[in-house]
Amino acid sequence: MLSPMTAPPDAVRPADQDPESRQIARLGRREPAALEELIESHQPRVARLAHRLLGWNRADAADIVQDVFLRAWQHAPRFRGDSSLASWLTRITINRCRSLRRRKALDLRRLWTRAQRDPTPQDSGETPELVRHAVSRLPQHEREVVVLYYLEEMPAARIAEMLGISTGAVDVRLHRARAKLKATLGPHVGESFDAR
Repeated sequence: MLSPMTAPPDAVRPADQDPESRQIARLGRREPAALEELIESHQPRVARLAHRLLGWNRADAADIVQDVFLRAWQHAPRFRGDSSLASWLTRITINRCRSLRRRKALDLRRLWTRAQRDPTPQDSGETPELVRHAVSRLPQHEREVVVLYYLEEMPAARIAEMLGISTGAVDVRLHRARAKLKATLGPHVGESFDAR
């Protein structure tokens, strides 16, 4: 029998937890300082990911970043720590970007007007701008894997986990996206979108 001063063998004392586990516990208790630390640690990566997934639209990305951390704060008590905080925030970011794009896709009239105002850029030697433009024109599911694979430098297995798809589906999406990007950008960027 255990004495009142002895912890059960499977109990984890706070001092035994790694820093991320302690932060998850603090977030679950809704400690404001834990939220501030989360934002400070992860905001640049979340902002970069949202910016890229949304076709380099700064205003939409800024809104998504705020929404991601608001959602993280709201759902922190239910986060069990089955994945890292970075993975959890990546999934929230992807989902919030998908939701925003779905909302925008419903307004076909606005999309048509925007497409007429936003002509294809002329080749001015601005390769990064051409690449951004081409990636932003990919279908959402292909843009996601391109951003995560090439720009966030995630391996296919992690992308599959983030998106809830198989690694084979990641490979297919990457293959299709590369073919489209090569067709659009071939003369400008050569073989940049071949497999790493």
